[in-house]
Order: sequence, then structure tokens, then C-alpha cells
Amino acid sequence: MKLARLSALTAAMTLISATHANDLINDGTLDLHLRNYYLNSQADNNSNIQWSQAFSVDFSSGFYKNIIGFDLGVHYALKLRGDIPAGDGTPGLLPVDANGKADSYGKTSYAIKVNLADMGMAKYGRMFIDTPLLNNNYSRSLPGLTEAFYAEGSFQGVNMYGIWATKSNDRISSGFMDLMVNGKKEAVKVLGGGYDFGNGIAVNLAAGQQDDVARKYYADLGYAMGLQGVSIESSLQYGQSSARGYSKSNPGNGTDEPQKSWGLSVSAGMHQATFGISYQRLNQSGATYANNWSGQGGMNDTEYFGPNSLMISDFNGDGQKSWGLNAGYDFTGMIDGLSIDLTYVKGGVDSKDNTKDTDENEYNLTAVYALPQIENLSVSAQYAKNTKKDKFSGTKETEKQIRLIVKYDMSVF
Repeated sequence: MKLARLSALTAAMTLISATHANDLINDGTLDLHLRNYYLNSQADNNSNIQWSQAFSVDFSSGFYKNIIGFDLGVHYALKLRGDIPAGDGTPGLLPVDANGKADSYGKTSYAIKVNLADMGMAKYGRMFIDTPLLNNNYSRSLPGLTEAFYAEGSFQGVNMYGIWATKSNDRISSGFMDLMVNGKKEAVKVLGGGYDFGNGIAVNLAAGQQDDVARKYYADLGYAMGLQGVSIESSLQYGQSSARGYSKSNPGNGTDEPQKSWGLSVSAGMHQATFGISYQRLNQSGATYANNWSGQGGMNDTEYFGPNSLMISDFNGDGQKSWGLNAGYDFTGMIDGLSIDLTYVKGGVDSKDNTKDTDENEYNLTAVYALPQIENLSVSAQYAKNTKKDKFSGTKETEKQIRLIVKYDMSVF
């Protein structure tokens, strides 16, 4: 089956390139992305450092006869530093074996795409997907990928998309794992869409399912307005994840209690300053919110969608509530290209039968400098500190991260 897919893709690309290569290239785009990434992860008394240089080249063709085209990407992360003590686990920048040895790694993305009468597009292949219920992560050296059929379109102002995903690749691995349940391949199916009412109000809805393991829902309502020179944006979110069938056959591994997540965020911008406040709450279901999907040997790396999801913690534990504050400033006019952002989140669990649960707080500080002299070149420094305190035992766990990232993006054509 794998050979058939690759053969079909190769044959289509060969036919297209041989007959109308000039048209496809002239209507296409070629982008180069360079990312030098340093990550220092500290947990209590342990400190592990990884450092890489990543290269990504993405080509997106035009459409032959306005019908068919293709996308192709090559991605590689070169290890500059990364070996860690055996048993410490990876900081999350480079893959690490059982002996603590880190390696360079790479991957390719590709897809055949079809123009849907200029109202949308359908794609099949290995691609980067970014939706609330199924998404890939690009917060490290290279992007994660999903092998899927993906279609999107717009009609009468309504945006719609559908996904049928069969394989998943996380951000720090080369290989793909089958999406499966109890040894049986089970695709993840997602349908979603949204509508902008044109008066500052927009709504998005999505539903996803993986047979015999999970059914998930997502909704958000956004509102944006301007008031005497102040721009105000707000978002109300709801998510639900329910086990379906899995817990009945494996009572120890799942739960039939629906997991529910609520989120509310409000931000205001005036001149070059921004301020925000957010609230996030999860019900008590017996487990951390299940934002991932089941795969061979583990879960995929779909990210949690909540407004208080930060660098280290998502604050999506069982029954957890959290408040967040954010402030940012763009120094244009004083130091062109410099912006600073600070976020603080405090969370905890107050269950009815236990008042001695874990308190958690985290703050993230990010400074980004986009060099005015060199277009699309930026340097960012990120610092995060997460603290968890168990009120019952009195123990405290602290985790810190330092990220230094140099990015350069260039559009070749």
C-alpha cells in the first residue's frame, strides 16, 4: 500500500512536471526556513541542554489546468549539542536513545492537491495540519506532520474543512506511527467550520472521532471591537472529550466520564501596548484532558487549545482551574524591531473531598528582536518557570526552560 501511494505520487508529479513544469513553477512558491535553536531544560537539580540548526525547504506548485498540483517539503535538523545522561529523557529538541545519545533527524512532506472549483482545495499526503482538535506542533526545530486526506472550502461566507488522518509524526522524530486502537488501525476523522458575521462576531465549531476510543468537540465564539482608540478582542471556548467503547473493554485505561474544558480570554490593545486576562477550567473526570489521539506505541502530539496553555504547562489537569495575566509592548519608535511579552498563570484544584491538592503557577517571558537591516531575520529569547506545590506533602517541584532562537525565512520565488 505504501509503495502504491508513493508510486502514484511520483507518477503524478512526473507527468505534471514533464508537460507543464514552467506553468507550475511560475505559479508556485519556494520558501526557505532556517532555525537555530538552543534549549536549556532544568528540572529541580538537573539541567539538560540541546542545540540544533534546522533547515526547511517548502515548494508549493500552481495548478495544472487549474485542477491539480503538488506540495513538497524537505526538513532536516542538525545536532550541534544534545547528549544527556541516560534516563533523563529528552528536553524535546532532538531525539534521544536509551543511552542518552541525541541524533540529527529529518523528514519529508508531500501532497497531491486538487482545486475545488476555486472554492477550496483537497489534499492527500503528509502535511502540516493546524486545527483545534487535530494539529501538528512547530515549536521546536522541525514541524510535526500528519498523513491525511484534507479538504477545505468556503461557501457563502462559511468556511469548512474535513480531515481523515491515518498516520502521525511528532516534532522530534523522522518516522510516522499508525493511528490505531488496541492493535487495530483507526483513522481520526474531523469535521469543522466557521463563520464571520462581519460585525466583529465569529464562531468556529469542530467535531472529531476515533472509533472505539474517543469522540471530541470544540466550539469558540469570538468578538472584536474598537472603543476610543482601544482594540478589544475576546474569545469564549468550550471543548469536550468522551471515551467511547474503549473503557468498556479496558476499564483500567479509560473513562466514560466526559472531560470538559472552558476558556475565556479578553485582550486590549492601545497604541503599542497590549494587556490580557484569561480564565480556564476543567471538570473532574479522573484524568488530564485528552487532547491527543491514540497511535501505535503512544499518543500523537496534538496540542491543547486552552487560553492558559504555556511553554511548560497546559494547566489542563483533572479539575484544574487557572487564571492568566498578560502584558506586551512593541518598542517601535524607540528600538525598532523589539517586542516584549510577559504572561503569568496561576492554577489549582479544589476538589470537594480534598482541600490539599496541588497548586501550580508559571510565568513566561519572551523578547523578540526583528533586525530592521535584514528582512525576515529575527532573534528571540524565551524564559519559563513552572512551580508545583503539593499542599498535602509540602513538596515543591520547579521546572525552568531557556530558549534562544534565531530564525530566517526567505521567499525564493
